[in-house]
Amino acid sequence: MARAHEASAAITLSIGAPVRGIAALAREADGTITFAGGHLTDEQDVVVAAPSEEAGVATAVAEWVAAQRPPAVRLEFVPEEGPTLGAFDSALTAAGYQVIRSRQTVSPVLSLPDSYDGYVQSLGKKERHELRRKVRRLESAGAASFRFASHGERGVVLDRFFELHRLSRGEKADFMTPDAEHFFRDIADA
Repeated sequence: MARAHEASAAITLSIGAPVRGIAALAREADGTITFAGGHLTDEQDVVVAAPSEEAGVATAVAEWVAAQRPPAVRLEFVPEEGPTLGAFDSALTAAGYQVIRSRQTVSPVLSLPDSYDGYVQSLGKKERHELRRKVRRLESAGAASFRFASHGERGVVLDRFFELHRLSRGEKADFMTPDAEHFFRDIADA
């Protein structure tokens, strides 16, 4: 679904000299405040210097948002186990907003071992077999390598990436909207 252009800003909260945390926020055309990134990010939340400061930063951001008096606040892809949703619930309820929570999706989380071999050993028998089969297919197709595209070739590489995405079927092809392409070009430029 295409949305109206978002204006984004990074909100930096300082208590004393050091920066305690940041929150990338966006204001939609109708004034709704959201975390920036929309469906292009797996999780959206405040970013803190130390985990012990997460609740304080989340509360400060929530109070700041409530003080802006936006017509609506929409938080998507925020981890349930963190303090951010609770902080926003409290601040927005206190400011007179009706808060409605619903589970949007479940994000899988995987703690990775220290090595690739450790990761492979952590897989089940079927998954190890599939991974090895795909690695053999990749190796039989010719030499595979990884490198960073130079600044001059970035546009060509991105054009090919978008073309391959659009040749896919289903959700993968549908995902690569003009907004998504713009997002990835901005990331590459940054």
